[in-house]
Amino acid sequence: MIEEDTKWEKYGESRLLSRNKLLYIHHRIATESFLDHFKKVDTASKVLDVGCGDGLYLELLRDLGFSNAEGIDPGASMVSTSKGKNLNVRQGYLSDISGAEEYDVVYMMDVLEHIPDVPGALAAVNRILRPGGEFVLNIPICDSLRSRWRRFFGKETRSGQVLSYDETHLHAFTKVKLEELLKQAGFEVITSKRINDPMPFSGWLFSFSPKLAEMVQKISFGGRMGDFLFTVARRTG
Repeated sequence: MIEEDTKWEKYGESRLLSRNKLLYIHHRIATESFLDHFKKVDTASKVLDVGCGDGLYLELLRDLGFSNAEGIDPGASMVSTSKGKNLNVRQGYLSDISGAEEYDVVYMMDVLEHIPDVPGALAAVNRILRPGGEFVLNIPICDSLRSRWRRFFGKETRSGQVLSYDETHLHAFTKVKLEELLKQAGFEVITSKRINDPMPFSGWLFSFSPKLAEMVQKISFGGRMGDFLFTVARRTG
């Protein structure tokens, strides 16, 4: 795993993860969805953040009153940063977690698309969740009106588009495909909503009116469009 550890160490060094999630509208919308969900979760719940990065979401949970939340991440510098915030974090991978460690909630915010073996990762989450426990995740799906426009007129592919967002993205998910994978892994989808829907040629709006541009990006056409999918699933059985 040394090569993988080095990969994620370089990844963490090249990105200001928390800053990006606070600045970019699609990450802010996802964070709002995260907060809206966790404000309804019992703060005594045992929670695991898979791919916690520098600990932004763990900090949010701490501010919400959660006292039993922990994280795991392969990047040593990310873990060091998180520990510097007095967060309960360890270096490693989802596969390192023993089945004896049982959680009420497991979440992955913009992580699943980086994992080579998605069915294996979902099986691992199922294994460490208590029966009825929740799995919360956010993933890019390239399903916005702009993405469809680019594929139709620019002859782009879904895989090419996800790589254009991040060179470490391995999967071009659709809402249907994700829900199918979750069902196969023993989960029941509770909520699944598309978020952030940039319009074609909307980039100029940011220089003209950032506020208007952000309003436009929140339109999902009744949940039928969006670049990201925020999903909450429950372990069955």
